Amino acid sequence: SDKFPREFISSHLMREEGSRGRQKENLSERKVNKMAGAKKNIAVQDLLNSEEMNSAVEESDLIISRSGYTTVMDLARLGKKAIFVPTPGQTEQEYVAEELMRGGIAFYMKQAEFDLQVAMRESEKYKGFINFEQGESLFMDAIQSIL
Repeated sequence: SDKFPREFISSHLMREEGSRGRQKENLSERKVNKMAGAKKNIAVQDLLNSEEMNSAVEESDLIISRSGYTTVMDLARLGKKAIFVPTPGQTEQEYVAEELMRGGIAFYMKQAEFDLQVAMRESEKYKGFINFEQGESLFMDAIQSIL
């Protein structure tokens, strides 16, 4: 389907902060495309139901999202490329994003420093979750490495 373009951004990532941390309006798709420069195939979506979110992720080549556990596992399972923007103050998301970047899997950038053009350019240097090894033994291997 042509409903979603190759790059997809969930608009909750693109909220501008007002004074005292209150949220202002979401950045519009027009503003995001302006930030992206020549690229015009970026969609900004808000409040998708599960079916629409699945379609958006499956149809997109690059996902810009938070680096929460479930999101990372879903993108790994689907073999997607991603740019991660950890939720500020969520140290576990920051840790996961840093490790994925160190492993050459995904680029990440802190929200306060986020620059869409830079993030998209830098993401080209990362392989994504393509051919990412999956299976129950990964969990057991991780546990054994800790013990």
